[in-house]
Amino acid sequence: MTSNNSMKVKIFVLVILYVYGEIGFSELYDIIKEKIDITKGGLYHHLEQMSKEGLISCRKAVFFSEGYKRKCKLTEKGLKELQEIKKMVDKLDKS
Repeated sequence: MTSNNSMKVKIFVLVILYVYGEIGFSELYDIIKEKIDITKGGLYHHLEQMSKEGLISCRKAVFFSEGYKRKCKLTEKGLKELQEIKKMVDKLDKS
């Protein structure tokens, strides 16, 4: 996966979590795969990186019939990152 595609995934994840709040991995994957060619493993890797950077937080939520589900949400740092990205886009739009 290229660096450009990595940035796309990061932006999509931040925006989706901003819009949906906390969301399950499967739901997040279903939304993102329609826009970006990515595997579940690829998305998992990106989520791990973003979690290490403090942009998102992920937890295991228990569902008795399905076992564990991973739920992710935006952190305060992730929200600030998204706001910075929006500022950059706004500057590009004005030029």
